[in-house]
Amino acid sequence: MKEMRQMKSELAGLMSLGLKDVMRKMDELSRKVDNTKQDLSREIKQTQAAVDRNGQKLENMAGEIKSLDTCVTKNESEIKSQKQELLTAKKKLTYMEDYSRRQNDKKKKEIYELFSEKMCCDYILVQCS
Repeated sequence: MKEMRQMKSELAGLMSLGLKDVMRKMDELSRKVDNTKQDLSREIKQTQAAVDRNGQKLENMAGEIKSLDTCVTKNESEIKSQKQELLTAKKKLTYMEDYSRRQNDKKKKEIYELFSEKMCCDYILVQCS
């Protein structure tokens, strides 16, 4: 854009020159335009190559994200399954603890009853002797 303005101002200056000078300036301006076209074409190609590389990187990243998402979903499923197994094991453990406590209480009662009977027998023996 800046170069275009510069060229326009140079063209305006050419109006006051002679025909040979105008032709020389036209050739010079023509070379500048060609060089500018080549520079722009080169920049466009470089930009397009960068865009293509970035597009490929984005596609690769999208594939990685999809793969990670699949892993996360799989891990979430495994976690849910393991959580369910832990809950089941906890219920079984709680049941076993309760059962064990009841059995212990029953044994304590039996021992107490036997001990009481023995004490009674010992008392009777002491009284009888």
